[in-house]
Amino acid sequence: MTGDLPGPDAATGPPDAGTAVVLAPFGGDAAILVEALQAAGVPVRRGDANGALPTAPKAIKALHPGILLLTEEALGPAVVAALAGFQAAEPQWSAPPVILLCSTGTDVRRLTAPLLSRRPDTPLTVLRRPTTEADLLTAVRSARRVRAVQLRTRDVLEERERSEQWARFLLNELSHRTKNMFSMVLALARQTMRQTPQTPEAFMKTFEGRVHTLAEAYSALTRNDWQAATVGDLAEHVVLPLAEDDGSRGRVTLAGPVLAVPPATATTLALAMHELATNATKYGALSTTGGTVRITWSRTPGGLGRLEWRERDGPPVTPPTHMGFGTRVITGAIKTEAGGDADMRFEPEGLTCILTFQTSRTS
Repeated sequence: MTGDLPGPDAATGPPDAGTAVVLAPFGGDAAILVEALQAAGVPVRRGDANGALPTAPKAIKALHPGILLLTEEALGPAVVAALAGFQAAEPQWSAPPVILLCSTGTDVRRLTAPLLSRRPDTPLTVLRRPTTEADLLTAVRSARRVRAVQLRTRDVLEERERSEQWARFLLNELSHRTKNMFSMVLALARQTMRQTPQTPEAFMKTFEGRVHTLAEAYSALTRNDWQAATVGDLAEHVVLPLAEDDGSRGRVTLAGPVLAVPPATATTLALAMHELATNATKYGALSTTGGTVRITWSRTPGGLGRLEWRERDGPPVTPPTHMGFGTRVITGAIKTEAGGDADMRFEPEGLTCILTFQTSRTS
């Protein structure tokens, strides 16, 4: 090579274009090329190990080439086969650019035909010897720019793939949750039909209240990316509206720390509180002017959540003679869906219900 060498500040292509790999077996060619590129600030490495050029596609891939700088002497049959195999195995967006240094009389088409046979889209630049350092760096700069575009294409495609995977995940999750929601609504409808006196008005009033409670539980979960809902949020949106409709909101007290519960617990706990609140407004402490309801919650030493529903100063309480939907939700679903237990005490001075349940790991 001849001519002055540009300094390290010369534009040699984007910094994110990868490493230039030099394959040059004769004389000091490799050392001269590496020195020239290093002086210009181009990341570069020699491709020969112990003086031997790589003869397998995996060996070339292990060099992580951004561009390939070759002399014609490097293109023996084994190296050409390895290069062709390496290029063919690259993704569609990727064909690392090749710069070939060859003599004036070399038949470039014949020389490069095996190399390009499997990836004819490989960007190829031919420099005839003798070449100048300026021409070399110009070719390197152009090749690195091409490689940078390839790598940006890779980033765009990978981001698109991640977006598509996320979209598929969301659709699957939506399908799963929608099926669960419809199953729960259907179960609520069946249970309400069995329990409620057979008038359309009575059925609709009871059914709407339960579906609305389910919707409030889903809203509470949505506010937390469907990871968890807090007991306080559930109580505020499930119990207080019922008390407000009944004119007894001022007689309901909520107290407890931030306590998160997973989705299955959230829906079950919301339905349990809805049934307790409905019963309180119809028959319990909130059915009279002086009755009160105090709802408190905490975490037990064992890590479970604990909610205490305490009614006082209402009508005298007598144990029920049969188990309705509300009681089944409170005593049954709390065990099967929320991983806890229920203790309902029908004391003369008022109902006390103590629920334990699984909490979220993040609470």
